[in-house]
Amino acid sequence: MNSCVCDILAKKRFFLYIFYVYILYCPFLVLAQDLKKIDSLQNVLKKEKRDSLRCQIYADIGDEYAVNQPDSSFKYDQKALQLALKVGNKRLYANIHKHLIHDYMFFGKFAEAIAASDTALKIYTALKDEVGLADVYDQTAYVYDATGKRSKQYDYIFKAIELYEKNENEEGKAFAYSHLGVTYVSNDQFIKALPFLQKAFNIMQRKGSQDGISVTASNIGYLYLRQNRYDSAEIYLRQSLRASLKTQSWRNILGDFVNLAEMNIKKKKYKQAEDTLLLALRKAEEIKVNYQITPILSRLADLYIATKNYTQAINYAEKLIVISQEIQDAGYEADGYRILAEIYEITGQDGLALRYLKKQLMLGDTLWQEGNQEEITDLTIKYAVNQKEKENILLKLNLERQKREQYIWVSGLLFLLIFSMALGYGFWQRSKNLKNQRLAADREKQIFEKENIILVQLQEQQDIKHKALEFEILAQQEINKLEQEKLQESIDSKSRALATLAIAMVQKNSILQDLKEKINENSKSKASFDSKIKDILSDIDNSMDMEEEWKTFKQHFEDVHPDFFVRLDKLCPELTPHEVRFCTYIKMNISAKDIAQMMNVTNRAIQMNRHRIKKKFGLDEEVDFINFVRNI
Repeated sequence: MNSCVCDILAKKRFFLYIFYVYILYCPFLVLAQDLKKIDSLQNVLKKEKRDSLRCQIYADIGDEYAVNQPDSSFKYDQKALQLALKVGNKRLYANIHKHLIHDYMFFGKFAEAIAASDTALKIYTALKDEVGLADVYDQTAYVYDATGKRSKQYDYIFKAIELYEKNENEEGKAFAYSHLGVTYVSNDQFIKALPFLQKAFNIMQRKGSQDGISVTASNIGYLYLRQNRYDSAEIYLRQSLRASLKTQSWRNILGDFVNLAEMNIKKKKYKQAEDTLLLALRKAEEIKVNYQITPILSRLADLYIATKNYTQAINYAEKLIVISQEIQDAGYEADGYRILAEIYEITGQDGLALRYLKKQLMLGDTLWQEGNQEEITDLTIKYAVNQKEKENILLKLNLERQKREQYIWVSGLLFLLIFSMALGYGFWQRSKNLKNQRLAADREKQIFEKENIILVQLQEQQDIKHKALEFEILAQQEINKLEQEKLQESIDSKSRALATLAIAMVQKNSILQDLKEKINENSKSKASFDSKIKDILSDIDNSMDMEEEWKTFKQHFEDVHPDFFVRLDKLCPELTPHEVRFCTYIKMNISAKDIAQMMNVTNRAIQMNRHRIKKKFGLDEEVDFINFVRNI
């Protein structure tokens, strides 16, 4: 009986090795086919002279490299981007930026990914391409997921779903449903998640999309894994892995490996989990996809803690922290500190455990603050927009009321004028009749003379009334003029408040545009890339302190806050230009963190500046320096 068991185990291990060999070497056969297609495209590229077609070929080569060689994909996308800009093909320019969102995410360059997203959104909006907009919204949501900005992530996913449903794009809608579902899973909202994931999976099966089946099945497996329903999780994860192997998408394969390994760790099948994770790590390092290396390192560290191999666990945890810092993933960096704190607590090294636990908590607080700050910022902007809309409505109502009043006055004057003319004509006609009757009798003549005197008196009274009305009209016009001047003063005051924002936006956009052009030029030459990066950083420092820009900013500032510099000079003539600039930013209600960035100094330097300037003003320690400067 023992011999039979050994035979069965040997066969299982043999088939497992065969499976790993298939995973390792089968992709090279598909990659060879891809390389043939890439070679064919490159041959066409050599013969093609038209820039518009060369641009499309570069983009197609980038797509072929996207699955397993992100560095090559990025290189060809950059070439396509330059040609698209040259030939002025806006749609292709937007499509390349949409692809660059993926490229930047591979290398952990999330700021660049957001910038590419903004560019694509502007162009698709101008072109009224709702499908393109939906694709960008869905892809950008993954960036916000990686950076922990949940409110932005949900907002973009729902926008994508709305546009996909409007344009009846079933496959796009399925990917968006799947993305929304896995986001709910990450927040432990399993009941909300399952219907969306199941809808996405059904659509992909109906469409026969292997890549879509891989993604949606993996997400359903991940949900069941979080619920500790291992049998259901394994069914979907293996179905996802089969579809991933058919498409040879290493991004999906690596994700399936991580989920299967996590399941085996929970089922205490540590050897299988270790083999799977080491294979996944080797392939992820080979294709240089850092943001997929971090979850593998995290699972390996947890695995070695479970097997009490603390040395290996520490090595992988430290490597996890280094890579997380490189790609600016605070979530996995905090996970690395959590693992180290757990290991040192188990091994009785309480001092080190406390040290790493504090680091984990600090990162957790930072992530919480960033998420809440984003929501606060969104609410502030919405409130400001609503207030402006209300003010505009009130202004429109006031103008309409003034127009109605003016119309009433003009109508009244016209009526009085017509009435006066009619009355004058009546008196004239009557006077004529009296003259004709005057020959009839002297009595009638006397009566006529008396009536004529009465008519003259009435006419004088009418003239007096007419002049009184003219005086009232002139007075009302003066009142209207004064009210309009008050309204104009209110509008000018709001314009000055907006001028401050406009100045900052212009300076920021100008600097970012210069940096973009320099980075695009420098990225062509990799040999001198590092030295040119230093030059660009030097340009950034110079741009933050250029005298000419300060003069322009100062002129705008004096428009908004007149006589501020005069009062500041009277209070303390000993202030240096640098200190005057510091006081100016405080007057504008800019935070200490933002002032440090604008003046290119550290937060410590900001505190020292504040203390030194406070001392020059001769202020006591209990005096609030910020309120003092804002009241100057």
